Amino acid sequence: MIHNSPSHIYHSAIPFSPSSSWLHQSYAPVLSQEVRVVAGLPVEWGICSHMVVLDDKPLALACWKDTIAIGM
Repeated sequence: MIHNSPSHIYHSAIPFSPSSSWLHQSYAPVLSQEVRVVAGLPVEWGICSHMVVLDDKPLALACWKDTIAIGM
């Protein structure tokens, strides 16, 4: 479903992006107001984290602003 309609996914997700992000500031005003967040919109992105496998060992990767942490 995502493959067939990526523009719909972005259209639905942008209103939930943090208000200080360039994505939200650039595109939210031009989108229709079909999807709106009326309370609780975050101001900035939170910590992103991922699990990656390197040499068959799982690693946790987290980043926030200018800090990156990697753990086994």
